[in-house]
Amino acid sequence: MPAIQVKIETLKVNKKNFIRYLNVLFWSYLALGVVVHLLFYLFTANYLITSGIIFNLIFLILVYLLILSIKLLFHLKFSTANLKLTFASLAVCLTIIESILLCTGYKSTFLEKRFKNYYESPFKVKNNSWYHVWTKNHFLSAGEYSFFRSVNSLGLSDKEHPLEKNENEYRIIGLGDSFTEGDGTHMDSTWLKFLEKKLKAQNLNKDVRFINAGVCGSDPFYEYKLLNDKLLAYNPDMVILCLNSTDIFDVFYRGGMERFKEDGTVVYSKPPSFEPLFAISRISRLFIQKILHYNEMLIKKHSNSIELAEEKIFQLLLLFQNLSITKNFKLLIVFNPLDAEVINGYTPMYNIIARLQNQTNIPHVDLLEYFIKNTQINKNNYTCYYWKNDGHHNAKGYELFAEGIYWKLNELRIIELLKK
Repeated sequence: MPAIQVKIETLKVNKKNFIRYLNVLFWSYLALGVVVHLLFYLFTANYLITSGIIFNLIFLILVYLLILSIKLLFHLKFSTANLKLTFASLAVCLTIIESILLCTGYKSTFLEKRFKNYYESPFKVKNNSWYHVWTKNHFLSAGEYSFFRSVNSLGLSDKEHPLEKNENEYRIIGLGDSFTEGDGTHMDSTWLKFLEKKLKAQNLNKDVRFINAGVCGSDPFYEYKLLNDKLLAYNPDMVILCLNSTDIFDVFYRGGMERFKEDGTVVYSKPPSFEPLFAISRISRLFIQKILHYNEMLIKKHSNSIELAEEKIFQLLLLFQNLSITKNFKLLIVFNPLDAEVINGYTPMYNIIARLQNQTNIPHVDLLEYFIKNTQINKNNYTCYYWKNDGHHNAKGYELFAEGIYWKLNELRIIELLKK
């Protein structure tokens, strides 16, 4: 009997030690997690995507402590052991749900899909300047590719261009975002490079010089400032402005001309007050979607936010037209489709394109329409032209991009002009 009693006592001691070990392990990992997530936020102003798991645990611990305090204050009688078990079960369930939503990519933003490990607010000002350009050489990278870019004195992914222009030179400036800079391909395989090669093969009587003023993350308002304040000094003969549906959302997040302050800084639109909760927890996104009716882009259902952004872009295009008249350069607006638009055969830029068509004489080309009518690209083979996960063009896609612009230049008789 004494031997059995000793074994029982030993098992009890071992059990207590094991539970004590688990408690130390849990609190150590939780403390480490809190420190890591706080430091990441303090140094980057971004949220690690695992922040939701830490948040859920801390929230449950605080609620548990609150209930214990109420119990002590009002001398309530209920089992603390059962309370612990209940909250432990909740913690496990919430951690599993949060992990599943993370792994399945539920309501992931574009940047989360690209950078994988953190949430970056689209309302955050990265470069507090009127000019959205690069400050150093960089890599354009995603999970599927990585391509190096060197920048010039303007902060553009291009070589240095002289301000002085010879009499026989025809200068074309390409304005746009990552699709113009050429994210997803080599520096010599952007649509500007393909267009340059195609034009120079025509035995032109003009020396054509292309300036790539595309910058990842830019939008047409930044591009207007860059053109008006810096690029007009290069005396362009033509400006090709490229737009896509991401510009609508950029303007929604950043605002239009009102973002530019007199002191040379910018101020973006204010995010919803619940954005930090949206950023850290996928579970919260369930409630934000179902109860507050916001989508993963933080746009409220049935609001007129998109229509206001479209109106700002349309008015800006009129400013581009006025600038082209006063500064004597030809303007071409190019609408390039995202991969999803090729799949669906529809572009969210339709309203702006229709207004340009019906209310202005601004030359423009809808590349989605061109692709559908003149090429073989479709929902079955679009991955031959776009990176499957990232969504930017590969070299073959940028070549197709250039063919659509070349077709429009030919229709506008620009190529005929360059041959004279």
